[in-house]
Amino acid sequence: MQLIISKFKEIIKQTNDMIEAEKEIKRYTEALITDCLGAVFEEIDGVIEEEKILEGWKRVRQDNRTIHFSFGAVPFSRTLMQAPNQDTSHYPLDQFLHLRPYQRYSSLVEVKTAELASEADYRTTARTLQEWTNVTMSH
Repeated sequence: MQLIISKFKEIIKQTNDMIEAEKEIKRYTEALITDCLGAVFEEIDGVIEEEKILEGWKRVRQDNRTIHFSFGAVPFSRTLMQAPNQDTSHYPLDQFLHLRPYQRYSSLVEVKTAELASEADYRTTARTLQEWTNVTMSH
């Protein structure tokens, strides 16, 4: 916590404009959140992998994935695993997090985008999302 407070002080001292300081603090906190959440996802993946191996599952490989949340893109790696006596493989972490195959945005981002798009055109929706969140998407 003290490290975060020190970083905030540093940002405020280096900036004479509070608007720019607020933007920089927002960037810093969003990067901190995305890094932490990615680490949490990878820790959960490790626990799930250990449980599945004890159940007889096989580890196939480790793959990377990125999900865009309102606070930024969260990159993480997860384990592709094969169940005993089955030819198909899947990612237990994705199932745990309720992520669909090829899903790029969090469920909250998808819902808020749909809500916004129902009241505005797609270009305005994309521009608003980019302005107020760390989400960039094409119209």
